[in-house]
Amino acid sequence: LRTFLTDQKLWDEAQEKAWIEDCGKRVDIEINAYLETPVQPVEAMFDYLYADPPPDLLAQRAAAIALEQRHG
Repeated sequence: LRTFLTDQKLWDEAQEKAWIEDCGKRVDIEINAYLETPVQPVEAMFDYLYADPPPDLLAQRAAAIALEQRHG
C-alpha cells in the first residue's frame, strides 16, 4: 500500500515521519490514561459479570475478598 501511495504521489517520507510521531503520541496518551486509572477492588471482576450471580460464583467472590484482605 505504501509503495502504491508513494507511486501515486499521495504519500511521502515527511508524511510517514509525521504519521509515526502522531501515532507515538496517541499511544503515549492512552498508556498514561491506563496508568492513571484507579485500581479496582478485587470483587469488581465478579460484580459486573452477572446480574444474578450463581451461588458458586458468589462463593468465589467471597474467597477472593477474604484473600485480598489477608494480603492487604
